Amino acid sequence: MKISFSTNKDTNESSLVATPGELDGFPAIPKLHIGKSIANLSADRLAVASVLAFRRYISGQIVFDEKISSLTAEAISKVLFPRWSHCSPLHPANLPIPRGSRTVTLSGLPVLEQGRATLAIVGSDDFSGPTISDQLSIIPSNAWSIDRLDQHISIDQVCGRLSAAVLLAEDLDIAILRLDRNEFSTFEDYDVYEELLGAVGMGLEFYA
Repeated sequence: MKISFSTNKDTNESSLVATPGELDGFPAIPKLHIGKSIANLSADRLAVASVLAFRRYISGQIVFDEKISSLTAEAISKVLFPRWSHCSPLHPANLPIPRGSRTVTLSGLPVLEQGRATLAIVGSDDFSGPTISDQLSIIPSNAWSIDRLDQHISIDQVCGRLSAAVLLAEDLDIAILRLDRNEFSTFEDYDVYEELLGAVGMGLEFYA
């Protein structure tokens, strides 16, 4: 899978595009669109976001625009197992890991919750342009469409929004993403995804 990322300050939007290789599946939605330009994004977080968005189609080589850390590549291989995968290009040393300071609830509803910082990833068809504040950030995206492709596997019901959140994390100073346990009670392989986010300096936790 060839992964390409672009961001445009003039139109205030960003996109992540997957182009399948010989061994990959063909993504039903090959582009993750975000209605916000992204100023700060490490190569490792871009790699993690790419795998979250398109993991169900990836098998074999994953080619990124920039070199990523071997630690991140190892975490990606665990997420994709038992399918074989290999990330390139790889950096000869592990790259610096970005660090955020905020715990943010990932939501699909643009509702301010008392005492909680919330990142609402909302449908592009219903909203245009981002709204950013300390307590509530509303970002339009087609991540919802990616999440709705498979309603039977819990991780696939949130992987698009998780991908968008990782892409936005450095700009929004996010350290920990919180998910509603009632919505994702059957989240499979939690430890593997916790390790994947941990490789790029982010935490994943649930609340009830």
